[in-house]
Amino acid sequence: MRLFCSHNFVYTHGHLYCSKCGKKTPGKPRKKIQIKKIGVVITLISLIGIVGFFFSNGVFEINEKNISDHFKNIPTNIPKEIQIPIQEKTKEITTNIYKQIDSIKKDTEIDKIISLIPKETPVQTYPNNCDHSYPDVCIPPYPPGLDCSKISYNNFKVLQPDPHGFDKDKDGIGCEK
Repeated sequence: MRLFCSHNFVYTHGHLYCSKCGKKTPGKPRKKIQIKKIGVVITLISLIGIVGFFFSNGVFEINEKNISDHFKNIPTNIPKEIQIPIQEKTKEITTNIYKQIDSIKKDTEIDKIISLIPKETPVQTYPNNCDHSYPDVCIPPYPPGLDCSKISYNNFKVLQPDPHGFDKDKDGIGCEK
């Protein structure tokens, strides 16, 4: 089987077979494809002939008078007796939709939950040399690593991550005694 073959496909037993490299591909022979193209062309020519026949015999007549007559029948605006009920119905539907939205807002638990959230949450600030994992005491950040024997605090609050490892049992309290 050659890598770069200019295929010479031959149709045999439902697939195309290259006589040079032996490649097989499913497909239709060229004759069937050509016959299908010829059928499409014949159909198009027939349709064009039929339409031309009707135009030449006056069945379809396109002229300025026919076009202007058709455009005269198209209404340019909606009559007042139809506009007023449509506007009233639109207002009624709109107000009903807004009433439903308001009732849904009142009934949802989301509004209750949002009302419980404080408007301003206090932001806790830390001195520059204190680790945020220990909010109640000021312990320098890791590295260097410290242990309970090297600091003077006991039973203080620890938040994760605990870089120094003061909270061995992960209960949130560091250097327990």
